[in-house]
Amino acid sequence: MTLRSFEIVGKVSKGVITVTLNGTEMAAFDLEGRVLYYGKDSSTYRRSIYNKVYRLEWIRKEDRIVERVADPQPILRRAYEIAQETCHNVTDISLKTALETPASRTVSWLAEDAKRAAELYKPISIVPPDLYFSTYLQLTTGCPWNKCSFCNLYGNTGYSVKSSDQFSNHIQAVKEYLGKGIEARKTIFLGDANAIGVSRKFLKQIFFEIAKEFDHPSVYSFVDAFTTPRNLQRNDLEDLHNLGLARVYLGLESGEEQVLKILNKPMELLEARNFVLEIKKAGVNVGIIILVGAGGNSFWKGHVKRSVAFLTEINLGHGDIVYLSPLVENKSYSELAQSLELGILSGVEKEKQSQEFQEELKGVIDCPVSRYDIRESFVS
Repeated sequence: MTLRSFEIVGKVSKGVITVTLNGTEMAAFDLEGRVLYYGKDSSTYRRSIYNKVYRLEWIRKEDRIVERVADPQPILRRAYEIAQETCHNVTDISLKTALETPASRTVSWLAEDAKRAAELYKPISIVPPDLYFSTYLQLTTGCPWNKCSFCNLYGNTGYSVKSSDQFSNHIQAVKEYLGKGIEARKTIFLGDANAIGVSRKFLKQIFFEIAKEFDHPSVYSFVDAFTTPRNLQRNDLEDLHNLGLARVYLGLESGEEQVLKILNKPMELLEARNFVLEIKKAGVNVGIIILVGAGGNSFWKGHVKRSVAFLTEINLGHGDIVYLSPLVENKSYSELAQSLELGILSGVEKEKQSQEFQEELKGVIDCPVSRYDIRESFVS
């Protein structure tokens, strides 16, 4: 197989091998040879650990295509062809050596790798966008609340917590599964929903073990603001921070109480505000998630105004982040919105509201404000 006068640009950085051909086609792999993503022209294809492939493409500024590829094999096969062609032709010895593993892999190997992942984890529903390439450790399964009107991420999956021995075995199995691929996953995400809501004594034991097994990594997790405040005090959060807890992600959804009632989110905003301030004082950063479109047209003004007010009161700064997440209406929420005559926002309207949030927050908070589309949670 020969390379047809293509310009090769490749590098190995932070455990990821990236190769670009002629400026128009690229592929990326971890050090075990797993395809991470493939790109051609204006489309990017991402592979999940369960071997699903999704195509991403902006067609207009406010409209992004996110679709699962029905037959991913041609995409994955082409990625490996790039590895093989590049490995055969590249003159950089270090890049050539790194490419030998992905060049030896096949689409069939990826399918077997996905089976191993499915045995290792119960379904992984969602991960924050900055943690897509983290090492996922599944302490809990499901969501302890699982009654929000807008969310069906966990379905009928019951909530459960691994025992200490089960979690220790899980860590070893994850490390064995990832192999050298762990070099591309420097951070730890502790899942599922509100994994740090378990008892404080058990949680500290878990963090001690993670610190020991992964040489003091940065650990991230989801948190809620209606059960966790009763379990973790500032001194507990400080202990966890010293053991590696870097950031927690809170689905605030809205600063408007009426919208929270519609979403069936049993959260008192004052308690949530105070809890976030305690988290910050403990040295832990926060990621606050706002649902763009929540409450529909009826609550547009109040949703934006009061959410912005909440965000300005919690001392956001370096290391924090605000995520604007377009609401993906499920059947339950759509029926509720119709019965309450809320009016469901179109994609264009959600983009308009997102821009309104951006404008209102500009110069008011000192941290990034980014998009978070849950359809792009490509871990599983």
